Amino acid sequence: MIKFDLNALIRENIKQLKPYSSARHEFTGNAEVFLDANENALGSTAHGACHRYPDPLQTKLKGEIAAFKNIAADNLFIGNGSDESIDLLIRAFCEPARDNVLIVPPTYGMYAVSAAINNVSVLSVPLTDDFDLDASAVLNCVNEKTKLLFLCSPNNPTGNCLSAAEISKLLLGFSGLVVLDEAYIDFAAEKSFVPVLSKHQNLVILQTFSKAWGLAGVRIGLAIASTQIIEVLNKIKPPYNISENSQQMALAALKNVAQKDRMVTELLQQRNWLRQQLVQLDLVKYVYPSDANFLLAKFNDSADVYQYLAANGIIVRDRSSVAKCEGCLRITVGSSQENQRLVSALQNIGSHAPANQSPDKTQPPLSTALPSRKAVIQRKTNETDIYIALDLDGSGRSDIHTGLGFFDHMLEQLSHHSGCDLTIRVTGDLHIDEHHTVEDTALALGQAFQQALGDKRGIERYGFLLPMDDALAQVALDFSGRSWLVWQADFLREKVGDVPTELFYHFFKSFCDTAKCNLNIKTEGENEHHKIEATFKAVGKSIKMAIRRDPLKMDIPSTKGIL
Repeated sequence: MIKFDLNALIRENIKQLKPYSSARHEFTGNAEVFLDANENALGSTAHGACHRYPDPLQTKLKGEIAAFKNIAADNLFIGNGSDESIDLLIRAFCEPARDNVLIVPPTYGMYAVSAAINNVSVLSVPLTDDFDLDASAVLNCVNEKTKLLFLCSPNNPTGNCLSAAEISKLLLGFSGLVVLDEAYIDFAAEKSFVPVLSKHQNLVILQTFSKAWGLAGVRIGLAIASTQIIEVLNKIKPPYNISENSQQMALAALKNVAQKDRMVTELLQQRNWLRQQLVQLDLVKYVYPSDANFLLAKFNDSADVYQYLAANGIIVRDRSSVAKCEGCLRITVGSSQENQRLVSALQNIGSHAPANQSPDKTQPPLSTALPSRKAVIQRKTNETDIYIALDLDGSGRSDIHTGLGFFDHMLEQLSHHSGCDLTIRVTGDLHIDEHHTVEDTALALGQAFQQALGDKRGIERYGFLLPMDDALAQVALDFSGRSWLVWQADFLREKVGDVPTELFYHFFKSFCDTAKCNLNIKTEGENEHHKIEATFKAVGKSIKMAIRRDPLKMDIPSTKGIL
């Protein structure tokens, strides 16, 4: 573990700085006559006791917040929003025109802006393609002039939590300050890093009252860190940085924790509803998983959608210019009425072609177009957190990240050969075993197929066999509504890639259980990789045949009248 020396990080002029001492800094205790701060003793032109300067150290408010968060008040700095803490951290620890900070884009824009204001250069290590942190890449990029790492989790604008394990690697491997912005942590299933603050002297956690507490207009931001770091921030902050009104409103909010919790619950419900609505729209390519109070959605034509919504009085955030967010709009989760208005507006886009535009002859008339077959599944257990987006009528595109490379490859084959668009994001307990990740992914995938197929009108229902080099995979599939697996496949190797071969039986068994299908698999050959790959490709081909629809025969393919 890297040795952390806070004193070596602080700018020399900040070490020597004698902070401004306000009248209220110099007096503690109770008083009745205040003649020390040159205030207007006759009162205020507004209502209330606004003629007195506020407590410069927010003692009462810090006490209430500390008790709520189960930390010491000395570990708290209260700023004018989180932006003040970001600025002060850069000013305290980065020598202008010499030092640098590091960010992991796409991320919150104020980190780079505050650095630029302070004439501090910015290093950049992009997040991975699935918007996660690569600690090794970050540590390879930092140098002796790197004083701060800025991380946002849940991340803005992508909405996802960064890997706790990767964050921990940075805390142990970086000799500077790791600033972890948890502005949206109240909306996430992941836990805050506050409970482990004492284990990491180089950790600074940013939180806010703007989101879950609904106090964006009050501007109350928190920095939570060691007492030594908090002392530095108090040393350079303006004397009265938090107004009396803001302190009182934050104190009032802390008496309404139950209301805050109810609002968070409602917003999470609305977030799930809004995601479900968005993925059903043809103009939406993809909706990213979110642990925040917003969704990042990729559109076929984000510029047109943004302009259309703005013209109809609905404002979202266009993030298309941000790296890795091309074509994306960030949509804050609104009230039920606001979300319904948004969805209605999106549904109206393109529903009527311009009068001078000829209809597309390559597409069926709207009156005979088949309904879309899409599903979104989010399945969380103590072992796994899984997000799946499925479009049965796609083009075989896939975006899959399970943490197991060979498993990803097999699922990509399933997507490609079935013609289904498939997005899978899995966070699992791979540090324990691969079993939960594989089995739970199969359960969620089967559930997605069952949901997307709906009443199964017009489908072919059945299908296939496939040779591959030395391997032969014979697969028969029936979306019968009844779960059954026949498995005849033996593997001589314990693992292929990073996946135990015994788990492929469990994968297809779990898939059958939730997809409610009958699946018969017989695979033979000499190369274990080829045998498994042939199996996934054959199942994909079988799915493609079975889900194919005849628009002229949209009945249920069963004499029972139900599948």
